[in-house]
Amino acid sequence: MADDDSTDLQPRADLNLTALRQRPVLEWRDARGPHAVEIDGRITLGSSENVGAVIGDRAVSRLHAELEVRKDGVWIRDLGSLNGAYVGGVLVQSAQVPLGKPFVLGSTQLQVTVSSQARSVPLWPEDHYGPLYGVSETMRELFIRLAQYAATDSPVLVHGETGTGKELVAEAIHEASARREEPFVVVDCAALPETLLESELFGHTRGSFTGATSGRTGAFESAQGGDGLFGRDRRAADLDAAEAPPRARVAHGAPHRRDRSATRQSAVHRGDASRLASDGRRRELP
Repeated sequence: MADDDSTDLQPRADLNLTALRQRPVLEWRDARGPHAVEIDGRITLGSSENVGAVIGDRAVSRLHAELEVRKDGVWIRDLGSLNGAYVGGVLVQSAQVPLGKPFVLGSTQLQVTVSSQARSVPLWPEDHYGPLYGVSETMRELFIRLAQYAATDSPVLVHGETGTGKELVAEAIHEASARREEPFVVVDCAALPETLLESELFGHTRGSFTGATSGRTGAFESAQGGDGLFGRDRRAADLDAAEAPPRARVAHGAPHRRDRSATRQSAVHRGDASRLASDGRRRELP
């Protein structure tokens, strides 16, 4: 027997590059005819043209409800709609939707069925993506999506409970993007007093307000050409970068204007972003 007491590394099995999925399908009929939409994770239902399932019914709110695929089935959540969501004739705030059984939004009946054919879904070929690690099919399916987001300049909203890795997701997108050599600026809006939030985001110049003894570059300007990550709460929603005027370091003279198009503005949010939109506290999500 050899004297070497080291442990041999067990070779890892090759990762499969695809998975078969039978996704739930949402079906309904409205004034525009019959419709069928595959539910991939979660989908928002409403009369707005910007949601995943557009329902042609004047009794349906613009952002009416959300369907989410969970391990135990498909769940519906009302997003503060005017006329509510009914499952089995009962008004619900959140409930599981029985497959093949109708539920009602406004005056429209909908149902969830399961696709008869399994679809091949691509998986990330490695067990990590930037700072994120995961060998499961669910994680590697997520890595594929993150790679797709990283290839664009579109803003990204990451939402989830505390401790689920939202900031790491944003970091992974930045590291894989064409902006990787540019700044990655993080602002925890929830930790800032309301009186300092605007200055932190947009900056200020000396003398622009009482106590401003020196100038300060704001987060949007600091992240020029790169990515800005903003931890969101209700106060930050009031200063949404996509809606705010092109201001930064406004002083006694002409404002130093920032080029919003040069910086990708991404956010993490632990709450219900769809409900914020339906309540009018932030703009609709595309």
